[in-house]
Amino acid sequence: MFSQLTKALSDTYTWPVTVKVPANGGKQNNIQFDAEFHRVDQDEVENIFESARSVNEDGVKVLIYSKVVDRVLVNMKAKNDEGKYDELPDDLQASIRRISGADRAIANAFTASITGEKAKNS
Repeated sequence: MFSQLTKALSDTYTWPVTVKVPANGGKQNNIQFDAEFHRVDQDEVENIFESARSVNEDGVKVLIYSKVVDRVLVNMKAKNDEGKYDELPDDLQASIRRISGADRAIANAFTASITGEKAKNS
């Protein structure tokens, strides 16, 4: 029981992410990895999302996904050939984040993780 509690209170945790990448012929390829997120309390969650909001030129509040990801993402991990998880190299992580929609997918995975949604891939 204590090991479960200790694990639940660790500083970070992982959650699956799928980034859809446009491909030829109107298709999409999926990049899948696990994001390692900071475990944050409710007050910090509210602060993260409030500070990531901006008002666009039409006066509408929008969420800047990269600001959320900058605050909560620790690392990206993927399974190696032996089935164990390895951290992705920094340059690969940066390349993934430059893909259109990647920060949105990561931020959505973080939101799913804190709202109790089931993980979609693993």
